[in-house]
Amino acid sequence: MTPRLEAILHDIKERLRVFIHDIREGIKSKYPLCCVLEYAIDHGLRRKEGLALEKGAIIINGKVSNFVPCFIHRRLYKRISYKEALELLNPEYHVEIIYKNGKPKIKLMPKINCWKCGSEYWIEPTIRKAIVACPNCKARTKVKNEGLRGWELEPVGAFVDPDIVLELLEEIEDIWKKLTDVEQRRLIEAVKCYTVEAYTACESMCYDALVSVLRRIYGGQKELGYYVSLMEKDPDLKNVKGAIAYLASKRNEVDHPERISNKLEATNALNMTKQLIREILTKKAGTQ
Repeated sequence: MTPRLEAILHDIKERLRVFIHDIREGIKSKYPLCCVLEYAIDHGLRRKEGLALEKGAIIINGKVSNFVPCFIHRRLYKRISYKEALELLNPEYHVEIIYKNGKPKIKLMPKINCWKCGSEYWIEPTIRKAIVACPNCKARTKVKNEGLRGWELEPVGAFVDPDIVLELLEEIEDIWKKLTDVEQRRLIEAVKCYTVEAYTACESMCYDALVSVLRRIYGGQKELGYYVSLMEKDPDLKNVKGAIAYLASKRNEVDHPERISNKLEATNALNMTKQLIREILTKKAGTQ
C-alpha cells in the first residue's frame, strides 16, 4: 500500500470516527436527530470546521456547547442554548443541567400548575408519591408517579392565607380581646370557610360565635331565637334588632340539611355577625 493510499484511508477512518462520535454525543445530549445528522456530516465527513465552529459546535473540548440547528430548524429558531433546546423537546419538564467531569447530567423535573394561584413550579423526578406545596401560595397537591401514564395530580385540602383572615376580621380588631377563645376560633373558622367557598359552614360558624356572645351577655344556654326576644326589649341594642331578626331566621334555614348557602348569604352573615358582635360587646360587655 502506497503512502498516499494509506493517508487517504487514515483520513476516511478518522472522519468516520468523528462522525460516529458526533452522532453518539448528539443523541446522548438529546438534540433533534435531524440537527445531529447535519452537524455530524458537516463536521465529521465534510470537515467544515470553520462553519461548524461559527454556528457553535455541539462538542467542544468534551463539553456540550450551544445547540446547532439543522437547515430546517434554522428557519424556525434562532440560535439557542443547550438547555433551551432540551426545554423545547420536553415542554412538560423543567430542565436542569449539571456538568461533571466535562459531561452533562440532565435532570428533567415535572412541572406543576398550582390549582389555587395558577403559578408554575416543579418537583423532583425521583418522587413516587408525595404531597407538595406551591412556593407562591402554599396550596398543597398530591403527586403520584404513574410510570408510563405520567403524573397524577390531586389538590389536597384548602390553604387559607393568614393575611386574608386578618383582613376580613380587621373591623373587630379593637374588641377582639373581649371575645373568648371559643368565639375567636369560631370567627376565624367562619372566615376560612368563606375564603374556600364553604358558604353554609361559614354561616353556621358565624351564628355559633354570635350565640356564644349572647349567652355570656344575657346568661342561659338558649338558642339564637330566644335571645332575639331579649334584645328586642333592650334599649341599648334598638339599632340592631332588624339584623338580629334576620340572622335568627337564616339560622333556622341553615339548620335544615337540605339548605345550601350561597356567597351572598355567607357575605351578609359574616358582615352582620361582625357588626352585631361589635355593637353588643361595645354597649353591653361593661354592664355585665
